[in-house]
Amino acid sequence: MDWIYTYKTVSRAHKINKVSDQVYIVSGYMEHSNLIFCGLFDSSGQHLKTYTFENRNYSSSVAFQGVLPNGEIALLLYDGRLMRINPFDYSIDSSLADILTYFWEPVTIYQAYLKHDTLCVVGYNTDANTLYFEYSFYNNSYSNIKGNLKYPYTAIGGFFNYHSMYSLRKNDSLYFEHFTAPYDTAVVSIRIDTFFKTFQKAILSNRNEYYLMGYALDSTIYGVICKFDTTGQLKWRKTFRPEKPSRGSRPFKIFTDLKESSDSVILIVGTEGSYITGPISNSIIIKLSTFGDVLWEDKKAFLHEGNSNNELALDSAGNYYVTGTAGLSDYSIPNRAYIAKYSNEIVQNKHVDVNSTFSIYPNPATDFIYIQLPNHFDFNKSFVEFYNLQGQLIYKSILNQLTESIPLNFIKDKILLARISSNGKSVYFQKIILE
Repeated sequence: MDWIYTYKTVSRAHKINKVSDQVYIVSGYMEHSNLIFCGLFDSSGQHLKTYTFENRNYSSSVAFQGVLPNGEIALLLYDGRLMRINPFDYSIDSSLADILTYFWEPVTIYQAYLKHDTLCVVGYNTDANTLYFEYSFYNNSYSNIKGNLKYPYTAIGGFFNYHSMYSLRKNDSLYFEHFTAPYDTAVVSIRIDTFFKTFQKAILSNRNEYYLMGYALDSTIYGVICKFDTTGQLKWRKTFRPEKPSRGSRPFKIFTDLKESSDSVILIVGTEGSYITGPISNSIIIKLSTFGDVLWEDKKAFLHEGNSNNELALDSAGNYYVTGTAGLSDYSIPNRAYIAKYSNEIVQNKHVDVNSTFSIYPNPATDFIYIQLPNHFDFNKSFVEFYNLQGQLIYKSILNQLTESIPLNFIKDKILLARISSNGKSVYFQKIILE
């Protein structure tokens, strides 16, 4: 961890977004004052500004926070209020219209996504019918208003991008469905109740593959990540079991957010712990390869996350910023919203013996790269593989000696992920830069 900033006010954080590589916005609510807050921080951990708003509908955060083409920060509250923040002096304009006054009946906002200067909003009315509309910041107008979308959704999942969204449908079974504009017909439909007890979130990768996150139940509550290809076929399912607790019962490991980094690593945040009279848990951060291998896992025991909703944001260098709530499971400590920064580290499998001599060098490389294996390496079913940022296999070779040299003149990609396997299992990963 590079740094952590913790609010002094009793508060909980729920969202984090990147404004730029230098500025990040965190939002949540202040428990004793019934206020929603938004805080701005720079990449060094310096607190820039905090705004507070009356919490009219007892929501836990803002519905949307993002950046307009002119650099202004746009905020949408769940009760329909719109604000804009000047990125230079951090002044706020709260004179914009309430976007829900356009509708004659009560509408609940579920999620929003920014398309250039137009806010795409999904919500539902009092009859639980799904509603979609667009609002333009440029001319303060509404468009593409659609009600009663094709299926009876149990939940509106969210947006992949400005023209692509996902929802859940339940008849006798639960389905994940991917829609593109005009959102009338699903391009992919996946039955997911065989994989999850509860579905939480999905992302669409740079290769148009789906990563779905949720949890399942037995004697524990455990996290589940599934990867599906572009047609909806399952590639792999990965379960994450909690460790046996030193106290308490019903251990759990639940994820709350996942993102894809620029080098195709999947980052996950969540909590792990157990129940006594309330949740006793710590924050967790996990890195996954596109094959489902755990590259790295970290637990921050001092944060005492409770059942906090952690989220994360990434900058262009691969550093990541996590927000959550410290003190939730320690009743002697008031709850505190925090934001923390973690530097991007070389992705390496957590199961590798730290005394081993795995080495891939030089890095950056030019004409050749060398692989040094430990003396006790098992050559049975052992390979080295190179993948590009699109996840495509571009080189594979059998390993049969402790030192291997590989020519690079046939490789055009500038960034690679090297994977070493033994006995059919991944044992080492390293990111390689070619000059």
